[in-house]
Amino acid sequence: MTKPFHAGHAASAGVLAALLASDGFTAAPDPFQGRRGMFQVMSTHSTPEDLIDGLGSRWEIFRNGVKPYACGVVTHPPIDAVRRLRTEHGLGVEDIEGIELQVHPLVLELTGKAEPRTGLEGKFSVLFACAIALLDGTAGEQKFSDSNVVRSDVRALMSRITLVPSESLNHSQAIATARASASREVTVSIEHATGTPDNRIDDSDLAARFHLLVDPVLGSGQAEELEALVWQVDGADQLDALLDKTVPPTA
Repeated sequence: MTKPFHAGHAASAGVLAALLASDGFTAAPDPFQGRRGMFQVMSTHSTPEDLIDGLGSRWEIFRNGVKPYACGVVTHPPIDAVRRLRTEHGLGVEDIEGIELQVHPLVLELTGKAEPRTGLEGKFSVLFACAIALLDGTAGEQKFSDSNVVRSDVRALMSRITLVPSESLNHSQAIATARASASREVTVSIEHATGTPDNRIDDSDLAARFHLLVDPVLGSGQAEELEALVWQVDGADQLDALLDKTVPPTA
């Protein structure tokens, strides 16, 4: 449970720090460049000049990726690979006798749970993530449920997937080889996982991911209004209307 807690705790700490500062709370006068400041603790580059190198010409936001699947990012290349077995080669689960997945060794280290017991544990099981993606065509948030991880068809498919760590692959690569009926063999190679800077998802896929997460909270109508305001944020004079749309409607 600590993995998803990290992001929420960081956001909570940021909000608390801002509230404390607004009320005059004091702390070290050199929290960034001090002897035990953030630069020294978090980076080997410890001067403010390092932070502004390329300022105005290098935009870090364009070097970020967007996760299309609701699980550990190292599982995304193999998920891409098994989904392509289905979408590009027409292989159904009933056609597949076995799948060999060549992956970066970190995939096994970080997401090697072979017998997930809960939906949360499923996020750290590359076997489950690939099985549910191949069976249901997606690996969105709703797929990582306690009931799905123990589905008989999911477990049966998981048992037919073999993981092979390969040092020759990087974090955004994977190779899936499926043994199909009639002695057919199909191989799919992923060079850049979906959502990485070298293989970005398009705006329509990004919007679909947004609605998958936001519609259950705000309702589809308000979520559509919020989406429209977000796409227009570069021309907005103020953000009040946008922020108002982030608040769930009252009953």
